[in-house]
Amino acid sequence: MKTFKHYFEDKVCWITGAGTGIGRDLASTLADLGAHVFISGRRQEKLDELAKSNERIFPIKLDVSNAEQWKEATALVSQKFSHIDILILNAGICEYVDLPEFNAEAFQKTFEINFMGIVHGIENTLPLLEKSNSAQISAVTSSVAVLPLPRAEAYGASKAAATYLLNSLRLDLMSRKISTSVILPGFVETPLTEKNDFPMPFKISPKKATFQILKGLMKKKKEIYFPGKFTWPLRLISILPMGLQQFVTRRFSK
Repeated sequence: MKTFKHYFEDKVCWITGAGTGIGRDLASTLADLGAHVFISGRRQEKLDELAKSNERIFPIKLDVSNAEQWKEATALVSQKFSHIDILILNAGICEYVDLPEFNAEAFQKTFEINFMGIVHGIENTLPLLEKSNSAQISAVTSSVAVLPLPRAEAYGASKAAATYLLNSLRLDLMSRKISTSVILPGFVETPLTEKNDFPMPFKISPKKATFQILKGLMKKKKEIYFPGKFTWPLRLISILPMGLQQFVTRRFSK
């Protein structure tokens, strides 16, 4: 943690989806390391509760799918600091598709938060990130983005789109000295995964997820996968021929 403190101390960070789960633990840990941390989410009471624990945490209520709220929130950040060093776009939801029902509304809702929430965030914060000497943009997508899985049509598509966005953006930001990281976790103990009705192998705590994310950000890794016991098999399966992929994933998901 001493190495982390040396890297993150006095950095200006902004984390979305910080009321619970990974975002909450990230915010608390970064503030303890000496960073200035803006936290956003839709539940003001959760944000205020976390802000009371550390004077370096600043709550801003935000629905990431709302473009106007992004503008207002960014204005509040810029009133306190002239730049942002680290943006962690963590807010997300999950909607599963259970055939024969195929509901377009589920896709629209998922993309508005998991994809457009990231687009709005980058659009509004890029001017502040460009004022940093070592800016980083990161987004929490999912390891499901690398491999099609049953029932994940909406969720997986939104995470795959977000992953492509960050990887493509990296190419355009290289000359502007802004790095991008895609965070692709497996299962983490959060309110989101509590709703899952299927086994979640190698599920880890938010604390362990935070450690992996901070380690990846410090090294400016382009892709941050964890836990390895879950994500490595997915990545290996993803390079198999499509027919074999489908055979393995259908067996795996039963």
